[in-house]
Amino acid sequence: MDDLCIKVDIVLNECSRYLYNIEKKEFHESSFKLIFKDLINGPLLCFVKSIQVFLKTFKNQNVYMLCVCLSQIRKCLLLYEISISEQTTILHFEKILSKYIIKRIQKCFYKLEECLEMIEIPDLDEHPGKFIDQMNIVLNSLNNRDNFELIKPNVNKILFQAITIAKVADEIDNLEITSSSKHVLTAIQQIEKVNINDTDSFFQFDHLSSSLSILERRINTTVLHLISKIFNDPFYIIKKLVRKCGESVDTQLRNSSDLSSLICDLDKYTDELIQVGLFSVACCKNDEYVIPLKSCLSSLELLDSDMVPAIIEFYLDPTSLVKKTFLKLLINHWVSEICEIQNLLDKIIDPFAFTQTTIETSMNIIDTISKSNANTNMDLYVKFSNGMINFSKFMEKIFTTALFENKELSTTFEQFKNALREYNACLVYNQRTNDGYNDESIKNKLLKRCTIVIKYLKNTQILISNILNDKSLSELENTNYILSKTKQSSPNMLQTDNPDNNEDLDLLLTTIQVQKSFYNKSERKTSKKMFHQDYECLISANETTYENVVTMDLTKILDNFILESFNINKDNKFTVNLWEEIGIDNPTRIQDLDNVDNKITSVNELC
Repeated sequence: MDDLCIKVDIVLNECSRYLYNIEKKEFHESSFKLIFKDLINGPLLCFVKSIQVFLKTFKNQNVYMLCVCLSQIRKCLLLYEISISEQTTILHFEKILSKYIIKRIQKCFYKLEECLEMIEIPDLDEHPGKFIDQMNIVLNSLNNRDNFELIKPNVNKILFQAITIAKVADEIDNLEITSSSKHVLTAIQQIEKVNINDTDSFFQFDHLSSSLSILERRINTTVLHLISKIFNDPFYIIKKLVRKCGESVDTQLRNSSDLSSLICDLDKYTDELIQVGLFSVACCKNDEYVIPLKSCLSSLELLDSDMVPAIIEFYLDPTSLVKKTFLKLLINHWVSEICEIQNLLDKIIDPFAFTQTTIETSMNIIDTISKSNANTNMDLYVKFSNGMINFSKFMEKIFTTALFENKELSTTFEQFKNALREYNACLVYNQRTNDGYNDESIKNKLLKRCTIVIKYLKNTQILISNILNDKSLSELENTNYILSKTKQSSPNMLQTDNPDNNEDLDLLLTTIQVQKSFYNKSERKTSKKMFHQDYECLISANETTYENVVTMDLTKILDNFILESFNINKDNKFTVNLWEEIGIDNPTRIQDLDNVDNKITSVNELC
C-alpha cells in the first residue's frame, strides 16, 4: 500500500510539473507529444505496475471507487490517443489538448489518492445498490419492530434520495414524491409518539412500511419518466448551442450573455441526467454495469465544467480553428458518454416498466395534441416519433434472441415498426408540404397513425411480460432489473398537506450531508518535491519520434483489471456526429441559419 501511495504521489507531482512547464515555457508543437509520452512511460507506467500487484494481493472487496478512478484514467488516455490520431497540424491545439488531458488525469489521481486512504473503511453511502439495501434494511427492521432510533437514519437517507429526485422531476412527479415523503414523515411522527410495547404500535410500523413502499414506487416511476424525457432527443440543447455559434452575426456584437438561456438549459439537462444515473447506481449491484455507468457520470461532471467555457470561447471567436477543434473534442466525448449511459440504462431497467412508461408518455402526448387547437406545435409529433424510435432500438438491443426465436413477438414487433414507418412517412410528407399543422385533417391523419402505433406497442408489451415471466432466455435469466413499476393507488392527501409547505423536508435536506461531487478534491493534502529534468531541450524535437503504441499499451494493461472493457461505442450503433449534422465541420462559416434548420430537418427525416 505504501509503495502504491508513493507512486500516486509521484504522478501527481509530475502532472503539476508538466502543467507548470506547459503554461510557463515555450515549446515546439512536437514537444507536447514527447512530454505526454514521458508522463506515460515514466510515472504512469510505474503506477500501473504497482496497482496490478496491489489488486492481486488486496483481499478487501471495497475497490469499487478505485475501479471507477482507473476507468477514468483509461478514458483520458483513449481520448488523447483518438485526438492525436485524428488531428493534423493545427497550431497550438496539442498544447491545449495536453494541458486538458493532464489536468483530467491529475483530478483522477486526486480522487484515487482519496480512495486509497479510505479503502480499508467500507463506505456505506457510496457502494452500488445502496438505496435498495437501505430500503430492505428498513422494511425488515420495521417488520421485526426493532428499535426505531436505529431505523430512522436509513429512513432519512431514503427521504433525502426521494427529494433529490423530486427536485429534477416534472411538476406532477415532484408533487407525487413530495406528498408521499410527507406521509412517511407523518408515519414517523406517529411511531415516535407510541410505546413499542403497545398493541397499536404494530399498525404504526406497518403504516410506515406501506408508506415507504409507495414512496419507492413513486421514485421509480419518476426516474422512468426522466429517462424517457432525457433520451427523447438527448442532443437537442447542444445542437442549439452549436447552431448559435454558427449564426452569421458580427463577432463584434457577440456577448457571452447571448448563450445564458441555452447554457441554463444545458445545466438543467446535465443535472437531470446525473441524478438519474446516480440513482440507477444506487439501485444496481452488478459491477459490469455500475462501474462504467459511474465512470460515464464522472466524465460528464468534468465536461460540465469544461464544455461551457469552450462553447463561449468559440462563440466569441468563431474563426479560431483551434477553439473549434477543442470544442469538437469535448462535444464528441460528451455525446459518446451520453450514448453509453443510455446503452447501460437500457440493459438494467425493467423492460416491462420501460414499455409501460413509453405507452403512458405517448398517450399523454396524443391527449395533449387532441385537446389542443389545430395549430399544434410540431415538436409534439416529433417527440412521439422519437419516443417510439427509442423503444424500437431498446427492443432490438434487449430482446435480440427473443425476436429471433419467438415468432409471435417477432411478428408483432414488425407490425409495430411498420406502423411507426407509416407515421413517420406521414409526418415527413406534411413537414415538406405544409408550413404548419393548422389543418385539422392533417392533425387527424397523424393522430390516427399514432393510435395504430400505440395499439401494436401494447400488444408487444403483453408478449414482453410473458417472456419476462418465463425468463427461459439466456440473455434474461441472470438479469436483476431496476426501476420496476407496479400499479399502486395514491394515498389520500392529508388535511395538512400543502404543496408549498415543505418545511419538514427542507429541514431534512439541511441535516443530511449532500452527496459530494466525484471530484471533490481541488488541492492536495501534501506535496512532495520531486527531482525533474528541464524540457527546454525538447524544443527542436522531431514529431515523428512519438509512438502512439505506448498509450495503447497502457490502456490494455488497465483493461486487465478493470471489470469492463469500457469501449464507449461497443454496443452503440447510434453514435451521433453533431458537427456533421449541423454542418460546420469545416472552417467556412454558415451565413444563413435556414441552412442549419434544413440540415437538422433532413436528419430528423432520416430517423
